[in-house]
Amino acid sequence: MGTPPGFVYHQFTFKPKPLPKSVDLTGKTMIITGANVGLGLEASKEMAQHGLSRLILAVRSASKGEAAKQEILKVAPKCDVQVWDLDYELPENMAAFAERARSLDRVDIVILCAAVKSLEFQLSKGGHEMNVQVNHLGTAALSLLLLPVLRATA
Repeated sequence: MGTPPGFVYHQFTFKPKPLPKSVDLTGKTMIITGANVGLGLEASKEMAQHGLSRLILAVRSASKGEAAKQEILKVAPKCDVQVWDLDYELPENMAAFAERARSLDRVDIVILCAAVKSLEFQLSKGGHEMNVQVNHLGTAALSLLLLPVLRATA
């Protein structure tokens, strides 16, 4: 078991290995939430460089999503990158997102990276504490909503 100083040390020194060059995602479709910043953006760029055919960036802000799309296209110009609206605060928005995903010919990979970190108590539009809504309830709900699509097409 690690120690707190060891944890901090590894946070700054650990460099993850990139996907092996042999990984071929040609013909695959991936949905990634929180794709405009941080881990979501980096995962999107990495996967797109391995021949991913279609990449759905699920983001709250269309303008930030478009900026991320341009960044991804710089490293993977052949990838069909699409920006879709997704707000974990509203169950009806998540349901509409999943319904739209059902229209795709296939969904092979889903990476759920959307998260918030608020130090102040804040209620979501759905009435739950914001961190809990986005980081837990929204993620769980979307995974369940997308599961039938994955089962049917992946």
